[in-house]
Amino acid sequence: MNYGILTHIGFAKKEGKQNRIISIGDVLECLAIRNIYHSMGINEEDLITCYPYELNEYQGEYCVLPINVYALNIDYSYRILPVFLGVTLGGGYGLSQKNINLLRRFSPVGCRDERTMRMLIDNGIDAYMQGCLVATFPKRPILDSQKKVFFVNPEKGIEKFIPDELLMNYEFVSHDYYMTDEKLYQEGGLYHLGEKFIEKYSTEAKLVVTSKYHSAILCLALGIPVIMVIENNYYKYSWLEKYIPIYEPKDYPNINWNPQAVCIPDVEKELMLKIACKRIHDTYEKYADIYKLSEMRERPDIEYFDDIFYGNYAIEYVKKNWSKDIKVEYAFWGATDTSRKLNDFIADYYPGAHLKKVFDWSVRAEVVYKEGVFIPESLDNISSEENKNLFIFVTGNSASEAAKDLFTKLQRKSDTYFLCQRQVLTEEDVMR
Repeated sequence: MNYGILTHIGFAKKEGKQNRIISIGDVLECLAIRNIYHSMGINEEDLITCYPYELNEYQGEYCVLPINVYALNIDYSYRILPVFLGVTLGGGYGLSQKNINLLRRFSPVGCRDERTMRMLIDNGIDAYMQGCLVATFPKRPILDSQKKVFFVNPEKGIEKFIPDELLMNYEFVSHDYYMTDEKLYQEGGLYHLGEKFIEKYSTEAKLVVTSKYHSAILCLALGIPVIMVIENNYYKYSWLEKYIPIYEPKDYPNINWNPQAVCIPDVEKELMLKIACKRIHDTYEKYADIYKLSEMRERPDIEYFDDIFYGNYAIEYVKKNWSKDIKVEYAFWGATDTSRKLNDFIADYYPGAHLKKVFDWSVRAEVVYKEGVFIPESLDNISSEENKNLFIFVTGNSASEAAKDLFTKLQRKSDTYFLCQRQVLTEEDVMR
């Protein structure tokens, strides 16, 4: 088993010449996880690189994978062991039962916003307010070169309020890149692209005016004065208001264009890092030996495993003894997979044969067959007068001996039932 890192390369899969949108925010999240691994003494070259839209296809060695961007809009291979450090239920993705089961299995769940945390807790999932791990980047040093105002994807509408002195030395920057893979790697690769942004912010920024979530958080981590302007202040930004004002259009006339630098306290950063490191380490320790053994036993080359099926002999019996136009009513002893597969076969090839009853010793919930939905009856009802003319398939191997005894007591003829029973070699067979 090993550690993995989720790498966000935009909206296209793998390498190709098609353009993709690359969000610097996603890249910063990757770099934050890389820094966490570094603090744990785990080298980048030892990490398994995983891509968000290929996690369902992953068939490598078992992998502990921190999740701090995507969470519920993708499927996970059983070989991925997610550590949910920054889940958000944005983007229209709600909580399906499948999502609830996944999050419960790998709880507690770190959340990027308080709404998500409360939603998970309301659904019985252990959760806590983590925030964004980009906040763990270290504070920058003070340099003489930090003289430029950066406008990072700011909302339209603020332009008439910007003081002239801020436009003496400024630059417009975007956190969204639109490029081919070839161009990306000419730029030095994904991580280098993110590192260039951090370096640019660290060495040049006097002030950042932005509408971008990760831009604001990076400023709070590095200790850069930041002005957050957005069209509407929704749940995603709620925790940021503990540190800086959030300006909506109605607030633009009152923007403070000379804010003081606010830096997330070291004690908070250290606690975030401690929790993330511990959860990644604990997940590895919990599963390492278990899945080491499992990998020794598994057969990943097999894509599909057949269920046990005792119905082949029944199918051969039907082919041999039933005409295609037979009119017969039949029942199953046992609400099993064998009974469902046998019903599929009979319904397809013998239109005059109809399933009337299902008997089972314990199942009382609805069972779906090709011919309809049935609620199994007690085995005691087999003895009733109304069922004496039903042909009965005993679909469980373990029920065969009990069925023989009952049918003998009921004086049922052998041509009124069939036992889906394993054909076992006996000593008598050998002696013949």
